[in-house]
Amino acid sequence: MTPDTPPLHLSAARADALCAWRYRRFLVLPANARRKRADVLCRDRRADRLVLGCAPSSQSLLVPLLPAPLRKDLILEPMLGPDLPLETVADRVARHEREARKVRQSALVGRFLDELRQGGAVAGLEASTSVLQQGRARLLLVRAGYAKMGRCCPACGRLSVNHRSCPWCFRPTAAVLDLVEELADRAAAAGVEICHVSEDSRFDAAGRIGVELFAINGGRA
Repeated sequence: MTPDTPPLHLSAARADALCAWRYRRFLVLPANARRKRADVLCRDRRADRLVLGCAPSSQSLLVPLLPAPLRKDLILEPMLGPDLPLETVADRVARHEREARKVRQSALVGRFLDELRQGGAVAGLEASTSVLQQGRARLLLVRAGYAKMGRCCPACGRLSVNHRSCPWCFRPTAAVLDLVEELADRAAAAGVEICHVSEDSRFDAAGRIGVELFAINGGRA
């Protein structure tokens, strides 16, 4: 399918098959997919992103009709069409997924570093452990694959980096094989947003783990 090829229709059944085939929360639609249909299908599939295959000449007609949440996460792929093999479609969608994740991670790391300089974030395992357990965390960023042993108090459940005696209840602590993973699990259970950073030298230099804090009374944390 070339950019000048007329838009082709992708049935709901075929769209469902594409989604189910790779278990991806993505929806691939042609240029003549109706705005309402795209909105309904994306809601039903809880799509994170809309990958739209259409000629450049059709973009100006269809894109403005899409709901704002879909436009925000829209990815345009002029060469994508329902006549392509499923493997090709899945590979192209996966490529866009990786690129979108990379862009988002870079933006979040940049914002985190800005907040860190202004006092709205903390970096490093010890500081992150402390603020997460104080309920002050808004966003946890952690380097993918980063692991570190730590300590946990069997009595009160408090985590620490290396305290043999619990700083809160003074009981003996036990070893935790992966403190980073335990922190991420607790953050997720508390509803804290988590970003796993796959590769960013700026973030590595900051300690490979960090937390953005909730603002207090409209100011810095």
